[in-house]
Amino acid sequence: MRLRNVHILATVLATGQTAAVTQITDDDMTSLLNQGGAELADRYAPMWFFGQALNQPPCYPTWAFGGSPTSNDVYDSSHKTPAAAQCEYPDVGCKCRNPGVAIKNRAPDFPIYYTFKRCSDTEVRVAYNLFYEKDGAKVIGVIDTGHDYDWERVIIIHSRDGNNMWAPSRALLSSHSGYHNLAWGDIQNTLTTEEIEAGDANDPNGVRNNDHPKVYISWSKHAHFDTRNTGWVDPISQSTDNAFRSNDWWHYVDKKYYARGSYLITDYVETQLPEIKNYKVGILHLFIKHTSCALSLNENWDDDVQADMSDALERIVPYDKKGNLYRHSAEGEDDMPAHVKSALIGASVSIPISNGQLATGTWQGIWYLEFRAQKHRRNVVATIQGEKNE
Repeated sequence: MRLRNVHILATVLATGQTAAVTQITDDDMTSLLNQGGAELADRYAPMWFFGQALNQPPCYPTWAFGGSPTSNDVYDSSHKTPAAAQCEYPDVGCKCRNPGVAIKNRAPDFPIYYTFKRCSDTEVRVAYNLFYEKDGAKVIGVIDTGHDYDWERVIIIHSRDGNNMWAPSRALLSSHSGYHNLAWGDIQNTLTTEEIEAGDANDPNGVRNNDHPKVYISWSKHAHFDTRNTGWVDPISQSTDNAFRSNDWWHYVDKKYYARGSYLITDYVETQLPEIKNYKVGILHLFIKHTSCALSLNENWDDDVQADMSDALERIVPYDKKGNLYRHSAEGEDDMPAHVKSALIGASVSIPISNGQLATGTWQGIWYLEFRAQKHRRNVVATIQGEKNE
């Protein structure tokens, strides 16, 4: 007998390639909104590009309430991220978070605070909000262009057509107290989901009407644009549409963070645990170390079962929309419902091992269920016990 512990990290499987902007049905839109909008936000998430000028890095998006890549924000005043002090131009990135890696690399993770609203029967808006510790810099003797804190955003407007199909129709890019209002087909550069997941996606350029818009964030004041501009570095231009922006770093939605939903992870578990093949007979025990998600064994064939499961659990344990269903709501309206669903489904599964393979039923697969709307990185402990092959 041998006991082995292996930590594995849940990873969302990549979505398929899109040939043009992807439409979704009216029923799918309703389901995505009822589930918190996270998957809708992912399907059309922008790819952000950041640049430096005059050898000075920019401020980089960070957590507004003390979070980190491995911990969540805590939404109270004591955890509010302090503002960063202003420095003299061109030191626009002093005393604030920088990308922290050499140029021409993917930039580190940052939080995307998304919100959504169904404005009418034919319009849904999803906002992707980014937080910075400060904006701009002091220009001694000319103008003080900076200020404490800075929220910037991209708003994607989804519209329903006469056939009850939904697709992005416009994008609003925040820029100097206003927005660049672009028809989806007029955005200069958009990417397919496959291109987003394949790497840096600096190329192709000039391709339009796909799912993911390229968004270039200006160096000093974080205005958003759909094009690069590297010709202007003087301080006055940074407050205009001539603002410097480039593609020294890039960031896209990382699929290794789960948002709310039910996910089939059997293949991933087997990939991460090659030791299974070494056992003649045994047991694989999986235990998830969190209280707002769960593990289960269920249907492995029809994806609709996963969507139906998430919808059913939402009906059984709904969001606290009016604030009177639950006492505990420290992390939002989905906080307590997530704990209840976790208790109902459970934190562990045990699967027999036979001749180096998981002995699941023909239609059984390992499920990971995430009950929080915001994306989370989850840890699962895998324990294998049994008799090894001779």
